[in-house]
Amino acid sequence: MDTYSLRSTNPGSHWGDLKSYGGLVLDGFLLPQILLNLFWNSRERALSCGFYMGNTLVRLLPHAYDLYRAHKYIHLYDGSYIYANPGADFYSTAWDVAIPLGGLVFALIIYLQQKFGGRFFFPRRFRELEGYEKVPVVSDA
Repeated sequence: MDTYSLRSTNPGSHWGDLKSYGGLVLDGFLLPQILLNLFWNSRERALSCGFYMGNTLVRLLPHAYDLYRAHKYIHLYDGSYIYANPGADFYSTAWDVAIPLGGLVFALIIYLQQKFGGRFFFPRRFRELEGYEKVPVVSDA
C-alpha cells in the first residue's frame, strides 16, 4: 500500500523536502508584509495594488493549470511531475484550491491594511498601543 507523507520518498533527502515546501513558501510571499504592517500599524502604500495583485495572480496560474491538467489529461504515464508527486500532501486538488484562496486572502488583507491601518482586524481597544498621553504645558509668561 502506497502512502505519501510530508517527507520525501528517500528518508535521507533533505533536498527533496526543501523542494516540496519551496512552492508553498513562495505562495505565501505577502505574509512578511502583512506582519510588518501589523507591527508598525502602517497605512502606507508600501506595495502598489498592481504589484501584489499581479504577483498573486501569477502565483495562482500554476495551481489553476494543475487543476485543469488533473481533470482533462489521461494519466497513463505522466513524466511531467519532476519536482513532486501529485498524490503527495501539497500537490492535491484540495491544495490547488486552498493555496490560491490563501493568496487572494493575503492580497485582500494587504489592501485593507493599506486602507484602514495594519491592525484593522483587531478590536478598537487593541488597535492603538498604550503610551504616554501628551499634556499641554502651562507657562508663566
